[in-house]
Amino acid sequence: MTTTTYLLLLWGDPDADFDVDAAYAAHGRFADGCAEHGHELLGGEELASPSTARLLRVGDGGTAATEGPYAETTEHLGGFYRVRTSDPDGLLRLAAPLVADDGGTLELRPEVLHDDGSAEDLVEPGAGASGTATYLLLLRGDLDATLDLDAVFADHDRFAEQCPAQGHAIVGGEELGSPRASRLLRATPTGDVTLSDGPYAETTEQLGGYYLVRTADPDALLHLAAGLLEHDPGTIELRRVQDQHVQHDVAGTTAAEAS
Repeated sequence: MTTTTYLLLLWGDPDADFDVDAAYAAHGRFADGCAEHGHELLGGEELASPSTARLLRVGDGGTAATEGPYAETTEHLGGFYRVRTSDPDGLLRLAAPLVADDGGTLELRPEVLHDDGSAEDLVEPGAGASGTATYLLLLRGDLDATLDLDAVFADHDRFAEQCPAQGHAIVGGEELGSPRASRLLRATPTGDVTLSDGPYAETTEQLGGYYLVRTADPDALLHLAAGLLEHDPGTIELRRVQDQHVQHDVAGTTAAEAS
């Protein structure tokens, strides 16, 4: 059986009224179920409010930074998991209660793993140096656009090289497979959960990849990330990971327990 690494994206309404304790309990059961059924949980995080996001966009005057939230979507990303499995259908069945308990949409996207010391070799983001926090850089754009891929990959190589030199620690990151290869779980008003094929249609720009970065200077990180848009125009959304993730992350476990 082929084992693939997937990013499980949890989309929803950040202002929705739901039972938080029940939702965390569902995440705890999901983490336990992954271990029981052979799905390797590589990590997972809950994100801070989308209203605290910072955005980078390419416009007529060049690259501009603005305050969030990212408005070109009807649902916002609330958290994510990375899971390695040979049974994505079984993983989706196991994840269905996550949607049933708090609504929204669950998107399962395969990662495109590169032989370059990528996310497979990176560590789970635990507590860093004093004053640092962990941020998720979401890379959005038109995945059907014609790009100079050599130039795009060179931009990412420069970003990865410059981050540690400027005090930013990359602790995760990967390119995602086509959104057309995604699978979606959605909660209905009656409480049922439906399964459908992608792409995820509730956004005008698709997620093409991500970085997970620990830094004390998110503004400088965002300035550095502007180079990623030079040959791949779109939007970069910078979201902070919830501070309490070491005690109770999106998986209902500590980072050490999830790794």
